[in-house]
Amino acid sequence: MPFGLYKKPTYITFGSSGGGGGFVSSVNAQTGAVLLDTSHIEPSVDRNYVSDAQLAAIGTAGDAAGVFETLVDLRVASDIAIGDVVMTKGYHTAGDAGAARYEIVAANTGVDDGGSFIDLTGVNLQARAIFNGPVTLEQFGAIGDGQTSAVSALIAADAVSDHILLQSGGYLIDANTSISAQMHFIGGWVLVTNAAVLSLPLPQAGLEQIFDLQSGGVVDLVDGDVVHPEWWGGGATSIQRALDQSAVGARVALHGEYPIAGLAISDTHAGKSIVGADTGTQLQLIAGADVAAVSFDTIAGDVNVTLRNLVIDANKTGQGVNDINGIDFNGVSGVVLENIAILNAAQDGMAFLGADNNVTLLGKVEIAHSGRDGIDGTRVGTSQFNADIHCHHNTGRGVVIGAYGQVNAGFIKAENNGGEGVVWTCENPSYIHLLQCQDNGMAGLHYAGDALVIGTAIMPDNGVIATTTTTQCGVSDQGKHLRIRTLANPSREGADIVHNQKTLYFGNSIGAVVQTVNDTATQVNQVASGQTLNIFNTRRNLLGPKIIERRSYSGSLTEHNAIPYGFRPIQCPDIYGAVHIFDVGVNYYVTDTNLTRSSNGSQLELRISASADVNLNWGSSYRGADGNPLPATQMQTGQDYDFAFIRRAANWFLIP
Repeated sequence: MPFGLYKKPTYITFGSSGGGGGFVSSVNAQTGAVLLDTSHIEPSVDRNYVSDAQLAAIGTAGDAAGVFETLVDLRVASDIAIGDVVMTKGYHTAGDAGAARYEIVAANTGVDDGGSFIDLTGVNLQARAIFNGPVTLEQFGAIGDGQTSAVSALIAADAVSDHILLQSGGYLIDANTSISAQMHFIGGWVLVTNAAVLSLPLPQAGLEQIFDLQSGGVVDLVDGDVVHPEWWGGGATSIQRALDQSAVGARVALHGEYPIAGLAISDTHAGKSIVGADTGTQLQLIAGADVAAVSFDTIAGDVNVTLRNLVIDANKTGQGVNDINGIDFNGVSGVVLENIAILNAAQDGMAFLGADNNVTLLGKVEIAHSGRDGIDGTRVGTSQFNADIHCHHNTGRGVVIGAYGQVNAGFIKAENNGGEGVVWTCENPSYIHLLQCQDNGMAGLHYAGDALVIGTAIMPDNGVIATTTTTQCGVSDQGKHLRIRTLANPSREGADIVHNQKTLYFGNSIGAVVQTVNDTATQVNQVASGQTLNIFNTRRNLLGPKIIERRSYSGSLTEHNAIPYGFRPIQCPDIYGAVHIFDVGVNYYVTDTNLTRSSNGSQLELRISASADVNLNWGSSYRGADGNPLPATQMQTGQDYDFAFIRRAANWFLIP
């Protein structure tokens, strides 16, 4: 038995009474000791073993007739007869846990199996053991020295009792053995070797090592719902062995800290789970493992493999040059992660690799200090992120959702990542209830997908002092049909000059919709002709909080010599919201082409900032509130002129 891996209880009693009922045990959650409920048991002559008190009384009586030191002495005894009840102090030696009571019966009443029936050569009779409760392997001749095979003793004990006690020492299993009795480990352990397989029901044991596997030995637990890796020792493979050798549906229960050499989970682990006692339970990848801390591979169907309440430290400083991720998903389905933290991955904290992944995230998921991305969901599949996801302080991006699949998420928070907070290229309809991206090195949200709906987006302080707003901004939209129901970009670190979180880049977008904007300085850059950006609910008074397109129209008329009438035209882009035209230094003409870029009921707001005394002339579709064509507006240097229109049929009507 490896040194220091188990505790023997100070005091344990057991027995049976009356109808043989009530052998109940449990594990003390603090000490790990096995507790046997004996409150209703009374000592009697039918006990299945000889107590210390009985042995002491026998010794003081001068070894009265019918009491033998060992079973060897009983075998050769000559002064016994049929009907006698005798007692032994031990099997090989007195006090070796092999003590028992026997009735003397006729020869050939049973088969001598070394325990339940014993051939008595001294009188040509047999001794039949009186077993009315649990038995010990020593009562069938086993020696717990870890070297003498206990297979025959275990098989014989299983044939006569539903409960087998392993009280001390190591019991060698060196051949395939299957039993149906429950084994109670109260100080003993089992050494399985010689590529043998020991199949047994879920044992009763505390948090101590009870299985020692050598030379290919395997334990196969055929039933039971809770197993402990401590049963397989305290090494880096104990959790893997508990997972491999437990029954379908088993829960590997953890508490405290565990080293792991990398957990490999596949469809052979259907229905199993690894569950920590609380979120403080930690798995740490050992140095030099050079594999993912946890790898899910080829799990098909709704098998419900679950990890819950775990902190996984991928120990990036102790790994080699391989791409070591925190958790790998390689074409898996039915995997559930709940309340999981992944720290210090050399590459990605969570990596979706193969096609058709279907992973459900629940509770709280935190990924931090990865050498690359927090979540690399390039092949995320049809996963459900129904969790509060927090990705922070990763060298690369916070969360990447790829084109392969569909994701619905509750809350995603990405902060202090070196790259973008969230990169979204998924092209299937998806939904995020709340997205918060802040203090990331590049854009808060880089969107290049299709049909993403965001309930609320909060994008403060992303990027650095900007030189390129396409990458250093709150939202960079280069995809299709992004809909943000509520957008807020509060500045938490001072003037807007520091960050571009209030800049939304829609340089290549199609059909974007922002329904409500809560910040007065938010602006839209580079909405080009042929694109669409619908902005609703931006009015507060005339020109309140808004998204604006900023354009400069200053310059000489010679630069626009193809323009008729000597006017420079204003053609609003496909934006239903607010447009700011500044540095107006020449006469302007607002064209009617805006009708082709809008629909009935659309609203359009214009702020014209004059840099000279010029006229603003209106196309025939622009009408006053009375329905008459708008006359030219005479503008003066340094003044701002605000207009708001609503489209009705083929005209823009001025809103007073």
